[in-house]
Amino acid sequence: LAEAIDRSADLPLATQARLHAELGLELVFENTDRKLSEANVALDLARRSGSPETLGRVLALRYATLWTAHTLEERMQVIDDLDVIAAELNDRYLDFLASANGTMAMLEFGDIERAAARLERAERIADRLGEPRLRWFASVCRAKLEIITGQLDAADRSADCGAALARRAGRADYMSYRAAQAFCIGFHRGRVDDLADAVDAAVERNPAVPAFRALRITMNAELGRLDAAREELAELAGGGFLFPADFTQVVALCFSGHGAARTGEVAIARRVYDRLVVHEGRFADAGSTWYGAVDYFLGELATAFGDFDRAADHLDSAERLHGQVGSGPMSDRTRVAADELRRRRQSFDASPASTDPGDITS
Repeated sequence: LAEAIDRSADLPLATQARLHAELGLELVFENTDRKLSEANVALDLARRSGSPETLGRVLALRYATLWTAHTLEERMQVIDDLDVIAAELNDRYLDFLASANGTMAMLEFGDIERAAARLERAERIADRLGEPRLRWFASVCRAKLEIITGQLDAADRSADCGAALARRAGRADYMSYRAAQAFCIGFHRGRVDDLADAVDAAVERNPAVPAFRALRITMNAELGRLDAAREELAELAGGGFLFPADFTQVVALCFSGHGAARTGEVAIARRVYDRLVVHEGRFADAGSTWYGAVDYFLGELATAFGDFDRAADHLDSAERLHGQVGSGPMSDRTRVAADELRRRRQSFDASPASTDPGDITS
Protein backbone atom coordinates (compact mmCIF):
# COMPACT_ATOMS: atom_id res chain seq x y z
CA LEU A 1 0.00 0.00 0.00
CA ALA A 2 2.78 2.44 0.85
CA GLU A 3 4.49 1.73 -2.47
CA ALA A 4 1.21 2.18 -4.32
CA ILE A 5 0.66 5.53 -2.58
CA ASP A 6 4.15 6.66 -3.58
CA ARG A 7 3.21 6.04 -7.21
CA SER A 8 -0.36 7.39 -7.04
CA ALA A 9 0.16 11.10 -7.74
CA ASP A 10 -1.36 10.82 -11.24
CA LEU A 11 -4.26 8.62 -10.18
CA PRO A 12 -7.78 9.97 -9.51
CA LEU A 13 -8.29 11.54 -6.09
CA ALA A 14 -10.87 8.85 -5.29
CA THR A 15 -8.27 6.11 -5.81
CA GLN A 16 -5.69 7.95 -3.73
CA ALA A 17 -8.24 8.41 -0.95
CA ARG A 18 -9.03 4.68 -0.84
CA LEU A 19 -5.32 3.79 -0.72
CA HIS A 20 -4.62 6.10 2.22
CA ALA A 21 -7.72 4.90 4.05
CA GLU A 22 -6.72 1.24 3.61
CA LEU A 23 -3.18 1.94 4.82
CA GLY A 24 -4.50 3.72 7.90
CA LEU A 25 -6.57 0.67 8.78
CA GLU A 26 -3.63 -1.70 8.21
CA LEU A 27 -1.63 0.30 10.77
CA VAL A 28 -4.33 0.13 13.45
CA PHE A 29 -2.23 -2.02 15.82
CA GLU A 30 1.16 -0.63 14.90
CA ASN A 31 1.61 3.12 14.55
CA THR A 32 -0.85 5.50 16.14
CA ASP A 33 0.45 8.76 14.61
CA ARG A 34 0.84 7.32 11.13
CA LYS A 35 -2.57 5.66 11.09
CA LEU A 36 -4.29 8.92 12.08
CA SER A 37 -2.29 10.85 9.50
CA GLU A 38 -3.28 8.42 6.75
CA ALA A 39 -6.94 8.52 7.83
CA ASN A 40 -6.96 12.32 7.75
CA VAL A 41 -5.27 12.50 4.34
CA ALA A 42 -7.81 9.99 3.04
CA LEU A 43 -10.72 12.05 4.33
CA ASP A 44 -9.36 15.24 2.73
CA LEU A 45 -8.82 13.51 -0.63
CA ALA A 46 -12.27 11.91 -0.51
CA ARG A 47 -13.95 15.27 0.08
CA ARG A 48 -11.93 16.89 -2.70
CA SER A 49 -12.85 14.07 -5.09
CA GLY A 50 -16.50 15.12 -5.00
CA SER A 51 -17.56 11.47 -4.94
CA PRO A 52 -20.11 10.61 -2.22
CA GLU A 53 -19.41 6.89 -2.77
CA THR A 54 -15.68 7.40 -2.16
CA LEU A 55 -16.40 9.51 0.91
CA GLY A 56 -18.66 6.77 2.25
CA ARG A 57 -16.02 4.07 1.77
CA VAL A 58 -13.36 6.23 3.40
CA LEU A 59 -15.60 7.05 6.35
CA ALA A 60 -16.35 3.34 6.85
CA LEU A 61 -12.62 2.60 7.12
CA ARG A 62 -12.06 5.71 9.23
CA TYR A 63 -14.41 4.41 11.93
CA ALA A 64 -12.24 1.36 12.58
CA THR A 65 -8.97 3.29 12.22
CA LEU A 66 -9.99 5.86 14.85
CA TRP A 67 -11.34 3.25 17.27
CA THR A 68 -10.03 4.10 20.74
CA ALA A 69 -11.84 4.84 23.99
CA HIS A 70 -11.37 8.59 23.60
CA THR A 71 -12.75 8.89 20.06
CA LEU A 72 -16.28 7.66 20.67
CA GLU A 73 -17.93 11.04 19.98
CA GLU A 74 -15.90 11.50 16.80
CA ARG A 75 -16.79 8.01 15.65
CA MET A 76 -20.46 8.72 16.28
CA GLN A 77 -20.14 11.67 13.89
CA VAL A 78 -18.71 9.25 11.32
CA ILE A 79 -21.80 7.06 11.80
CA ASP A 80 -24.11 10.06 11.33
CA ASP A 81 -22.30 11.03 8.12
CA LEU A 82 -22.47 7.44 6.86
CA ASP A 83 -26.21 7.35 7.54
CA VAL A 84 -26.69 10.42 5.34
CA ILE A 85 -24.50 9.18 2.47
CA ALA A 86 -26.03 5.68 2.52
CA ALA A 87 -29.51 7.20 2.26
CA GLU A 88 -28.50 9.60 -0.54
CA LEU A 89 -26.94 6.80 -2.59
CA ASN A 90 -29.42 4.08 -1.56
CA ASP A 91 -26.26 2.08 -0.85
CA ARG A 92 -27.09 -1.00 1.21
CA TYR A 93 -23.43 -1.82 1.89
CA LEU A 94 -22.81 1.59 3.47
CA ASP A 95 -26.15 1.32 5.25
CA PHE A 96 -24.99 -1.98 6.74
CA LEU A 97 -21.66 -0.52 7.90
CA ALA A 98 -23.40 2.46 9.48
CA SER A 99 -25.85 0.13 11.24
CA ALA A 100 -23.29 -2.45 12.41
CA ASN A 101 -20.68 0.07 13.54
CA GLY A 102 -23.47 2.13 15.08
CA THR A 103 -24.41 -0.98 17.08
CA MET A 104 -20.86 -1.17 18.43
CA ALA A 105 -20.84 2.54 19.29
CA MET A 106 -24.18 2.33 21.12
CA LEU A 107 -22.92 -0.65 23.12
CA GLU A 108 -19.86 1.38 24.06
CA PHE A 109 -22.20 4.09 25.31
CA GLY A 110 -24.26 1.50 27.19
CA ASP A 111 -27.42 2.32 25.20
CA ILE A 112 -28.82 -1.18 24.79
CA GLU A 113 -32.13 -0.16 23.22
CA ARG A 114 -30.58 1.89 20.41
CA ALA A 115 -27.89 -0.75 19.89
CA ALA A 116 -30.53 -3.44 19.45
CA ALA A 117 -32.43 -1.33 16.90
CA ARG A 118 -29.23 -0.70 14.91
CA LEU A 119 -28.35 -4.38 15.01
CA GLU A 120 -31.75 -5.52 13.77
CA ARG A 121 -31.34 -3.24 10.75
CA ALA A 122 -27.80 -4.52 10.12
CA GLU A 123 -29.00 -8.14 10.27
CA ARG A 124 -31.84 -7.46 7.82
CA ILE A 125 -29.46 -5.89 5.32
CA ALA A 126 -26.86 -8.64 5.70
CA ASP A 127 -29.47 -11.35 5.17
CA ARG A 128 -30.86 -9.54 2.13
CA LEU A 129 -27.43 -9.15 0.53
CA GLY A 130 -26.37 -12.68 1.48
CA GLU A 131 -22.75 -11.65 1.88
CA PRO A 132 -20.93 -13.93 4.38
CA ARG A 133 -18.59 -11.15 5.57
CA LEU A 134 -21.51 -8.91 6.47
CA ARG A 135 -23.45 -11.73 8.10
CA TRP A 136 -20.29 -12.57 10.10
CA PHE A 137 -19.99 -9.00 11.38
CA ALA A 138 -23.67 -8.98 12.32
CA SER A 139 -23.18 -12.25 14.23
CA VAL A 140 -20.21 -10.79 16.11
CA CYS A 141 -22.38 -7.81 17.10
CA ARG A 142 -25.24 -10.10 18.14
CA ALA A 143 -22.94 -12.23 20.31
CA LYS A 144 -21.57 -9.10 21.99
CA LEU A 145 -25.05 -7.77 22.76
CA GLU A 146 -26.00 -11.15 24.24
CA ILE A 147 -22.82 -11.20 26.34
CA ILE A 148 -23.64 -7.78 27.79
CA THR A 149 -27.21 -8.73 28.67
CA GLY A 150 -26.18 -12.06 30.19
CA GLN A 151 -27.61 -14.37 27.49
CA LEU A 152 -24.44 -16.43 27.45
CA ASP A 153 -25.73 -19.63 25.81
CA ALA A 154 -27.22 -17.55 23.00
CA ALA A 155 -23.93 -15.65 22.72
CA ASP A 156 -22.07 -18.94 22.27
CA ARG A 157 -24.41 -19.90 19.43
CA SER A 158 -24.06 -16.52 17.75
CA ALA A 159 -20.28 -16.63 18.05
CA ASP A 160 -20.21 -20.13 16.53
CA CYS A 161 -22.41 -18.93 13.68
CA GLY A 162 -20.10 -15.98 13.12
CA ALA A 163 -17.02 -18.20 13.05
CA ALA A 164 -18.59 -20.46 10.41
CA LEU A 165 -19.52 -17.47 8.27
CA ALA A 166 -16.06 -15.95 8.63
CA ARG A 167 -14.46 -19.23 7.58
CA ARG A 168 -16.64 -19.27 4.46
CA ALA A 169 -15.72 -15.66 3.74
CA GLY A 170 -12.01 -16.47 3.99
CA ARG A 171 -11.24 -14.21 6.95
CA ALA A 172 -7.78 -15.19 8.17
CA ASP A 173 -8.45 -13.78 11.67
CA TYR A 174 -11.71 -15.59 12.40
CA MET A 175 -10.10 -17.91 14.97
CA SER A 176 -8.81 -14.92 16.97
CA TYR A 177 -12.28 -13.38 17.02
CA ARG A 178 -13.82 -16.67 18.11
CA ALA A 179 -11.20 -17.21 20.81
CA ALA A 180 -11.74 -13.68 22.12
CA GLN A 181 -15.50 -14.12 22.34
CA ALA A 182 -15.15 -17.62 23.83
CA PHE A 183 -12.96 -16.25 26.61
CA CYS A 184 -15.32 -13.33 27.19
CA ILE A 185 -18.27 -15.70 27.54
CA GLY A 186 -16.23 -17.91 29.89
CA PHE A 187 -15.21 -14.90 31.98
CA HIS A 188 -18.85 -13.89 32.40
CA ARG A 189 -19.75 -17.45 33.34
CA GLY A 190 -16.84 -17.63 35.77
CA ARG A 191 -15.41 -20.66 33.93
CA VAL A 192 -12.33 -20.34 31.71
CA ASP A 193 -10.65 -23.67 32.51
CA ASP A 194 -11.18 -25.19 29.05
CA LEU A 195 -9.89 -22.17 27.09
CA ALA A 196 -6.14 -22.28 27.79
CA ASP A 197 -5.15 -23.79 24.44
CA ALA A 198 -7.28 -21.31 22.48
CA VAL A 199 -5.85 -18.38 24.42
CA ASP A 200 -2.26 -19.56 23.92
CA ALA A 201 -2.92 -19.92 20.19
CA ALA A 202 -4.44 -16.40 20.04
CA VAL A 203 -1.33 -14.98 21.71
CA GLU A 204 0.88 -16.74 19.17
CA ARG A 205 -1.21 -15.47 16.24
CA ASN A 206 -1.22 -11.88 17.53
CA PRO A 207 2.22 -11.14 19.00
CA ALA A 208 1.81 -7.39 18.43
CA VAL A 209 -1.50 -7.16 20.36
CA PRO A 210 -0.86 -6.78 24.13
CA ALA A 211 -4.53 -7.41 24.91
CA PHE A 212 -4.11 -11.12 24.19
CA ARG A 213 -1.14 -11.40 26.55
CA ALA A 214 -3.06 -9.49 29.21
CA LEU A 215 -6.02 -11.80 28.60
CA ARG A 216 -3.73 -14.76 29.34
CA ILE A 217 -2.70 -13.09 32.61
CA THR A 218 -6.35 -12.89 33.63
CA MET A 219 -6.96 -16.48 32.55
CA ASN A 220 -4.03 -17.76 34.62
CA ALA A 221 -5.12 -15.68 37.61
CA GLU A 222 -8.69 -17.03 37.33
CA LEU A 223 -7.34 -20.58 37.17
CA GLY A 224 -5.07 -20.10 40.19
CA ARG A 225 -1.89 -20.29 38.10
CA LEU A 226 -0.50 -17.33 39.99
CA ASP A 227 3.18 -17.84 39.17
CA ALA A 228 2.45 -17.86 35.44
CA ALA A 229 0.27 -14.78 35.81
CA ARG A 230 2.98 -12.97 37.79
CA GLU A 231 5.66 -13.83 35.24
CA GLU A 232 3.75 -12.42 32.28
CA LEU A 233 2.52 -9.47 34.34
CA ALA A 234 6.13 -8.58 35.16
CA GLU A 235 7.00 -8.64 31.47
CA LEU A 236 4.20 -6.20 30.61
CA ALA A 237 5.16 -4.05 33.62
CA GLY A 238 8.64 -3.77 32.11
CA GLY A 239 7.07 -1.76 29.30
CA GLY A 240 5.20 0.48 31.74
CA PHE A 241 1.80 -0.77 30.51
CA LEU A 242 2.10 1.78 27.70
CA PHE A 243 -0.21 -0.14 25.41
CA PRO A 244 -0.89 1.22 21.90
CA ALA A 245 -3.86 3.54 21.56
CA ASP A 246 -6.17 1.14 19.75
CA PHE A 247 -9.57 -0.35 20.57
CA THR A 248 -8.02 -3.05 22.80
CA GLN A 249 -6.08 -0.65 25.06
CA VAL A 250 -8.60 -0.28 27.87
CA VAL A 251 -9.35 -4.00 28.09
CA ALA A 252 -5.61 -4.77 28.12
CA LEU A 253 -5.23 -2.47 31.12
CA CYS A 254 -8.25 -4.03 32.82
CA PHE A 255 -6.88 -7.54 32.33
CA SER A 256 -3.48 -6.45 33.67
CA GLY A 257 -5.19 -4.90 36.67
CA HIS A 258 -7.29 -7.98 37.30
CA GLY A 259 -4.13 -10.08 37.27
CA ALA A 260 -2.31 -7.70 39.61
CA ALA A 261 -5.20 -7.71 42.08
CA ARG A 262 -5.63 -11.49 41.99
CA THR A 263 -1.89 -12.18 42.44
CA GLY A 264 -1.44 -9.59 45.22
CA GLU A 265 1.15 -7.59 43.27
CA VAL A 266 0.49 -4.35 45.15
CA ALA A 267 3.16 -2.18 43.48
CA ILE A 268 2.00 -3.23 40.02
CA ALA A 269 -1.62 -2.70 41.04
CA ARG A 270 -0.84 0.94 41.85
CA ARG A 271 0.87 1.44 38.48
CA VAL A 272 -1.99 -0.09 36.51
CA TYR A 273 -4.52 1.92 38.49
CA ASP A 274 -2.76 5.16 37.55
CA ARG A 275 -2.90 4.19 33.87
CA LEU A 276 -6.51 3.00 34.00
CA VAL A 277 -8.23 5.60 36.16
CA VAL A 278 -8.55 8.07 33.25
CA HIS A 279 -11.13 5.63 31.84
CA GLU A 280 -13.39 5.48 34.92
CA GLY A 281 -17.05 5.70 34.07
CA ARG A 282 -16.54 3.84 30.78
CA PHE A 283 -17.09 0.24 29.83
CA ALA A 284 -14.21 -2.15 29.12
CA ASP A 285 -15.00 -2.64 25.46
CA ALA A 286 -12.73 -4.24 22.84
CA GLY A 287 -14.89 -4.34 19.75
CA SER A 288 -16.15 -7.92 19.68
CA THR A 289 -15.95 -8.33 23.48
CA TRP A 290 -17.14 -6.52 26.61
CA TYR A 291 -16.00 -6.88 30.22
CA GLY A 292 -18.25 -4.54 32.15
CA ALA A 293 -17.45 -1.26 33.82
CA VAL A 294 -13.85 -0.11 34.09
CA ASP A 295 -14.78 0.88 37.64
CA TYR A 296 -15.08 -2.81 38.55
CA PHE A 297 -11.40 -3.31 37.77
CA LEU A 298 -10.46 -0.02 39.45
CA GLY A 299 -12.31 -1.20 42.55
CA GLU A 300 -10.32 -4.45 42.57
CA LEU A 301 -7.06 -2.52 42.21
CA ALA A 302 -7.86 0.00 44.93
CA THR A 303 -8.81 -2.88 47.23
CA ALA A 304 -5.49 -4.57 46.46
CA PHE A 305 -3.41 -1.54 47.50
CA GLY A 306 -5.63 -0.71 50.44
CA ASP A 307 -7.50 2.48 49.44
CA PHE A 308 -10.78 1.10 50.68
CA ASP A 309 -12.89 4.26 50.37
CA ARG A 310 -11.86 4.75 46.79
CA ALA A 311 -12.51 1.07 46.07
CA ALA A 312 -16.02 1.37 47.48
CA ASP A 313 -16.76 4.39 45.27
CA HIS A 314 -15.57 2.53 42.17
CA LEU A 315 -17.57 -0.60 42.96
CA ASP A 316 -20.71 1.46 43.63
CA SER A 317 -20.24 3.08 40.22
CA ALA A 318 -19.69 -0.31 38.60
CA GLU A 319 -22.87 -1.72 40.12
CA ARG A 320 -24.86 1.25 38.80
CA LEU A 321 -23.40 0.88 35.29
CA HIS A 322 -24.01 -2.86 35.20
CA GLY A 323 -27.60 -2.32 36.26
CA GLN A 324 -27.99 0.27 33.49
CA VAL A 325 -27.20 -2.29 30.79
CA GLY A 326 -28.73 -5.30 32.54
CA SER A 327 -25.52 -7.28 32.95
CA GLY A 328 -26.31 -9.89 35.57
CA PRO A 329 -22.93 -11.67 35.36
CA MET A 330 -20.92 -8.48 35.89
CA SER A 331 -23.27 -7.38 38.67
CA ASP A 332 -22.54 -10.71 40.35
CA ARG A 333 -18.78 -10.19 39.98
CA THR A 334 -19.10 -6.69 41.39
CA ARG A 335 -20.93 -7.94 44.46
CA VAL A 336 -18.21 -10.55 45.02
CA ALA A 337 -15.59 -7.79 44.77
CA ALA A 338 -17.57 -5.68 47.27
CA ASP A 339 -17.67 -8.63 49.69
CA GLU A 340 -13.90 -8.99 49.33
CA LEU A 341 -13.50 -5.27 50.00
CA ARG A 342 -15.52 -5.58 53.22
CA ARG A 343 -13.38 -8.53 54.36
CA ARG A 344 -10.20 -6.65 53.63
CA ARG A 345 -11.43 -3.56 55.45
CA GLN A 346 -12.42 -5.63 58.50
CA SER A 347 -9.02 -7.35 58.54
CA PHE A 348 -7.29 -3.99 58.38
CA ASP A 349 -9.45 -2.52 61.15
CA ALA A 350 -8.56 -5.50 63.34
CA SER A 351 -4.81 -5.30 62.57
CA PRO A 352 -2.10 -3.31 64.43
CA ALA A 353 -2.16 0.42 63.70
CA SER A 354 1.16 0.29 61.83
CA THR A 355 -0.02 -2.23 59.23
CA ASP A 356 0.00 -1.11 55.59
CA PRO A 357 -3.43 -1.78 54.04
CA GLY A 358 -1.69 -3.29 51.03
CA ASP A 359 -0.24 -6.00 53.27
CA ILE A 360 -3.70 -7.33 54.16
CA THR A 361 -3.83 -10.01 51.46
CA SER A 362 -7.03 -11.78 50.44
